Amino acid sequence: MGEYPIASHCPQCGSASYTRVRVKQGLAFTDDRKCKDCGTRYTPPTPTWAAVIFIVLGCFLMGGSVVGTVAMVRAELRVPGLFSYVHGIPPAVALMTGLACFIYGIRSLKKREEKCVGAMLKQSGKVPR
Repeated sequence: MGEYPIASHCPQCGSASYTRVRVKQGLAFTDDRKCKDCGTRYTPPTPTWAAVIFIVLGCFLMGGSVVGTVAMVRAELRVPGLFSYVHGIPPAVALMTGLACFIYGIRSLKKREEKCVGAMLKQSGKVPR
């Protein structure tokens, strides 16, 4: 997580006007934003398309690790001593990485949905119970 707050509008004053600011870290889907009104720097949320890519990538990694593990177990049953426990490390790493990607994508979509519902309730004047 970055050092700046994540928001679609300025977290300080709520303004939607901003200028783009170069990101200091290596991986970012878009530039950071700096509010034109109060000067607060913030990071926009993960785009929906990126969250979907994380979910799909996570599914492929998890599925591939399961298929790879099943294939190794079947081969081991046919030829005992073919694999050692060390051969199970790459599928385990792929499984954990896939799970992390999947969870990140789901959380990103969930946060976006919560913000959309909150904005709709705020706009309509209804208070959630």
